Amino acid sequence: MMWIAREKHELQQALAQRYKVRGSLKAFRTGVRVLDEAAPEGGFQRGAVHELLWPGAEDVPASVAMILAVGACGKAGALAWGDPRGELYLPALTAMGVRAERVVVLRAGKRLEQLWAMAECLRCPGVGATVGIVEKLNQIEARRLQLAAEKGGGIGILMRPHVPGISGIYAAATRWLVQAARGDQQTQRWSLQLLHGHGGQVGKVLLLEVNRETRQCSATHANVHNPSAHPFAASGAASRAIASLLPVHSSPTLGDRSPVPAAARASA
Repeated sequence: MMWIAREKHELQQALAQRYKVRGSLKAFRTGVRVLDEAAPEGGFQRGAVHELLWPGAEDVPASVAMILAVGACGKAGALAWGDPRGELYLPALTAMGVRAERVVVLRAGKRLEQLWAMAECLRCPGVGATVGIVEKLNQIEARRLQLAAEKGGGIGILMRPHVPGISGIYAAATRWLVQAARGDQQTQRWSLQLLHGHGGQVGKVLLLEVNRETRQCSATHANVHNPSAHPFAASGAASRAIASLLPVHSSPTLGDRSPVPAAARASA
């Protein structure tokens, strides 16, 4: 049975007693070849934060977050999921191979409490992935989450709506633009584009597919040279959303390899 943590002491007790140290691999793969190849050095860095950005008018990219989380957790790592409103669909996780007893659901009522809970999970060596919706981050909060991930060795998956002037603050190894694409009764589809990731296929557009019944995943390179074949060809609004998301930059103090500010390190 999954563990639902509503209070700080409940979460700390669960992390200390239930989840043990995992392996020390520095990177992982999702098993979706084209997606893994697009990531820096052909895989996703552990001990780091990865962000999924989406236009605020669309659905939260929870299914894409699940794919990354399952790859990060493997067979032994726990999965922590920030779910303040009780929207997490557990059968979707179990269908992808995550056992319910390895899931920690975080029910934090306030933004700062959620960030604290996520940081605690990121610091725990037994947690493979920590997932949550994070709208606004300042420099100290972004760096604190990054430092927590470095200490624990798992990954943070932050689902963030694109808000000009707000979502540009980050301390992530990769940032992906995720948008819903045309699917059908059998298949869910998303367009993914790597916006930030040193050594990755930045700018390339991928089409990710998930079978609704088997939950099997696959990905192909989107045919951007043929407008009629592009998953957003029929949606001018979606095309404008892509354009508005491309110029995403971090503050110079938040580069992935920049020194950690003393104030941020002291407060982490």
